Amino acid sequence: RSTLSSSSAASDVYKRQVIYLAALDAYDLVLEEDENTNRMQESLKLFAEISGSPYFKNASFILFLNKMDLLQDKIKHSPLSNLFPEYEGGSDPKLAIEFIKQKYLEVFTGNRIFNYLTCALDTDNIKKVFYSVKKILLKSDLDDCGLLSMVDDA
Repeated sequence: RSTLSSSSAASDVYKRQVIYLAALDAYDLVLEEDENTNRMQESLKLFAEISGSPYFKNASFILFLNKMDLLQDKIKHSPLSNLFPEYEGGSDPKLAIEFIKQKYLEVFTGNRIFNYLTCALDTDNIKKVFYSVKKILLKSDLDDCGLLSMVDDA
């Protein structure tokens, strides 16, 4: 659990990008430190808090929805509807992934978001995702330096 502190030094640090990693298979797990709190509910709550923080008002968010492979197996025997009664996709992993992604997008109140589905064991997927993230970071840095506006004006 985390609450953002309010110091002026911190506000200078948190300006560009925030990378947030969420486990797709955490919907039926609880926190180690609090057996009454669901991990995915806590993750959604923390994501909402971070994305709404004034420290990150100008930041781009990069959301990694990880562990697709584990969700695909788990959804067959552990219904997502136990946590989210409104979920009607049954044991279809694609529908479950889309539903969870929408939950994160619904609580997002930040400036801009990029989301990626990942499986850390799929090295090709990770390479493609990291390449995309590297492009986002480079573009943001060039924009911050004013170099992109120079290209746009030409």
